[in-house]
Amino acid sequence: MEGSYGRGYTALFYESIYKGRELISYKLVLKKQDYLLLKYLNINIEKFFKKSYVDSYTFYYNLKEASSYQTIKNIDSDILFYMSPYSGIQYGCRGGFGNLILGNRCHYKKIASKINKENLFVLFTSINPASQLTAIEHYYKNKKI
Repeated sequence: MEGSYGRGYTALFYESIYKGRELISYKLVLKKQDYLLLKYLNINIEKFFKKSYVDSYTFYYNLKEASSYQTIKNIDSDILFYMSPYSGIQYGCRGGFGNLILGNRCHYKKIASKINKENLFVLFTSINPASQLTAIEHYYKNKKI
């Protein structure tokens, strides 16, 4: 589920992930102008929000729960993010009107060199179906792992 909430001059965008009726994870996004306004008002949000794109700041709650069907220990944060639905749920290389590279594929390119045998088996347990399919594709292309 995704949406936004605005009051006055600021707006907060959110995405949430549910398992059944239970909220397990959410993502909050502030646009640059909203982030700067809150910073100007001396509201300390740097410890929560991290710069994610040129014009936005993001906070993730409970990313591990939104990544895999199993308990994960000591895994790279980029791989953990890739396994969550926040990295994109469409499988493939390109799509859309401009035939742009899909979000999930962009994140895969960032982690492809980090994937080893242990990480690959963890990727198979990903909640994100696009990440699972890409892990299978990675296995078939790199059987020597």
